[in-house]
Amino acid sequence: MTTMTALLRLPRALAALGLVAAICAGGCGASQQQAAATTSAEPLPESATCPVMKSTFKPDASTTRTTYKSKTYYFCCPGCDKKFAADPESYLGGGEAPAAEGAATP
Repeated sequence: MTTMTALLRLPRALAALGLVAAICAGGCGASQQQAAATTSAEPLPESATCPVMKSTFKPDASTTRTTYKSKTYYFCCPGCDKKFAADPESYLGGGEAPAAEGAATP
């Protein structure tokens, strides 16, 4: 390949690189998690409690989620997944699962 041919191909390569950078800057992690949520064979639960906000909600195909210590956690809004990833144990209260709603406590 001559230098001239290489220079002519450079704008196309830079445009492709710019597209990849724009996609990543727009939230690559969120896109990957959303894709995982929509392609997983695991059925969505009827309700979930966000470990960050402690709110109960109905997850749908766009709900972000992560697996930590073999358990799947669903998040009520974008951003909660990033907070959880930074320090999961602080949101899980030392690893203890919260009691189910309506369950009797000893």
